[in-house]
Amino acid sequence: MPFMPRSLHILSAHIIFSTKERQPWLTPKIRDRVWAYQSRILQNLQCNAITIGGVADHVHNLTKKISNG
Repeated sequence: MPFMPRSLHILSAHIIFSTKERQPWLTPKIRDRVWAYQSRILQNLQCNAITIGGVADHVHNLTKKISNG
């Protein structure tokens, strides 16, 4: 059987989204919706959301993309 080289690529990213002019409009109710929306987007991109969180004026997103080459 011939040798088949394989590679594994793992990309981790810490992404920060800010509100316009850092206005504190992300209430707890809105934050839950934003986090769920970001989670669905990441799933569609075949990424793993490690954690999504934030406060009234910004959202943090730590995600990982794994691909076999």
